Amino acid sequence: DDKSYKITKDDVEIEEESVENYVLKNFEHGKIFLNVKIDENVAAEGLARDIVRRIQFMRKELDLPVDAFINVIVKVPDEASARMLSEWENYIMEEVRAKNLVITPKEPTKYEGYVKEWEIGEEKYIIAIKPI
Repeated sequence: DDKSYKITKDDVEIEEESVENYVLKNFEHGKIFLNVKIDENVAAEGLARDIVRRIQFMRKELDLPVDAFINVIVKVPDEASARMLSEWENYIMEEVRAKNLVITPKEPTKYEGYVKEWEIGEEKYIIAIKPI
């Protein structure tokens, strides 16, 4: 009972639908769907590098010698950011020559030294560095 049917373009309706974590891009040869979800480890590394870059900038503003050690407090917007950065704690300390590093989502009782507010990815971070 093999019957064949002829299907024409009038018989078919094609709809584009967005899928979570994917973005559609058109290019001269057609379309491509890209997975734009960022792996959590990659996101944590990126955040750690952003924090290091800002601390280095603050060190430069204070005109600290390259070999000077500092204490650092990083006030993060939430627990998730604190967890992400804590995985990179040793890297951050090494890169910025920190003897002590506090990463906290809670408002510290006291900031010491040079304090600066930064916006990273639309979220507010407060970094305090104190030469020792």
